[in-house]
Amino acid sequence: MELREVIAFYKRNSWKIMAGALVFMLTAVGVYFLPPKYVASGSFVVVRNIEPLAADFSYEGYYAQLTSQDFSKNMISFFRNESVLDKVASNLQMDRTWLRKKIRVVKEAPSVSRLEVRHSSPDVAKTIWVALKDEVLGIVSMMNQRTDPGLEVFVIGDEPVVKSTYKNVYVFGVAGAMLGFLLSSLYLGLRDYLK
Repeated sequence: MELREVIAFYKRNSWKIMAGALVFMLTAVGVYFLPPKYVASGSFVVVRNIEPLAADFSYEGYYAQLTSQDFSKNMISFFRNESVLDKVASNLQMDRTWLRKKIRVVKEAPSVSRLEVRHSSPDVAKTIWVALKDEVLGIVSMMNQRTDPGLEVFVIGDEPVVKSTYKNVYVFGVAGAMLGFLLSSLYLGLRDYLK
């Protein structure tokens, strides 16, 4: 396709493409004005205490680090565990499937995990986060009594950080207009090509 054909295509379909871009831009700006979502987030650090060194050299610190890294993976699976979600959902009188969609657990560092809870209410997001934290720390405490008492999980900060998700009306508007321009051009181009 030559440049003059492209220019002719845009001249011929300029109003349709601009209308598509305008519709998408207005839709995106409308989405911007929907109620904000809030995210309650906090991090957990897994540490394994080591015995005081008796000799000049010991592998105790190295093995403690490996153990805490492996247990950090377990922490992520505890937050996603069906039994934990069932118990928290029943305590808060929520649907477990809905609750599963509202949480996100990521590994930030070898021994650090972050739990995020999304909700339209900051208080509910915080309540869910605290309930999940308490349930998982209870499991960890029970495991410590039965297996390795040296493993400890620390919460960074007493309360989760609750913040609104970032929204910018200009970004939404420009992104909507660009998407509308692209999709309108693609649709009209394919329609002309398939004639």
